[in-house]
Amino acid sequence: MQIIKTKSYIEICQKASEILVEQLKQKSNSVLGLATGSTPIGLYQKLIEAYEKIK
Repeated sequence: MQIIKTKSYIEICQKASEILVEQLKQKSNSVLGLATGSTPIGLYQKLIEAYEKIK
């Protein structure tokens, strides 16, 4: 396991989205277990932004 420290919620959302995008590039059939609730909303927004860049 790797621990990544960031200074803000926005930074961790960006980093997490980069990790997920890289995983999907390496293995497009990856199975993801995604959380619900309000905590991961920033991450999901960053994933949407990443997707819109490649459309």
